[in-house]
Amino acid sequence: MKTSVMLESYCADIERLVRDGTLRPAVRLAVALPDICAALQSAQMKSSHDEYNKWCAAWLMWKVVSGGKPVDGARLYRLYSGRARIKPLSGPPHDITAAALRRFRMSRRGRREKTPARQRLWRPVNRIQAFEVDLVEALVDSSRRWYREQGAGNSTVQRNLGRLLVSG
Repeated sequence: MKTSVMLESYCADIERLVRDGTLRPAVRLAVALPDICAALQSAQMKSSHDEYNKWCAAWLMWKVVSGGKPVDGARLYRLYSGRARIKPLSGPPHDITAAALRRFRMSRRGRREKTPARQRLWRPVNRIQAFEVDLVEALVDSSRRWYREQGAGNSTVQRNLGRLLVSG
């Protein structure tokens, strides 16, 4: 199976936060994944609201629970831009993307070895926590699938991952 050390490290950090019950940071990092993946596909390493939506439409697999609202790129982008503390219409959209790419690059440098997988020691206590866990898991799974099916064989993605590896 094709994997990216940088993407795997980032996803493992998110999964560790969920296992430890630290959902807010896990959600903040997870909702950046569509932006990161869309930026990696761009020669300029930039993304936009439209690219975020397109990536979600193509890759995010979300099961709609009866009575629940569908999760789409527009809804996630509002959550993402709010968590980034930047209004979606203020400033160039790549400001959010640049911050996400910095966090993405720093997560790889922060931890070199893999930690053994362990199960969650807690259960969501309400619908909001259950939604957040499902959302995080769906975004992580989607980004891994995107990399396996498209990113690993895309020369632009590989070039951008190399640029992130040597920069900073």
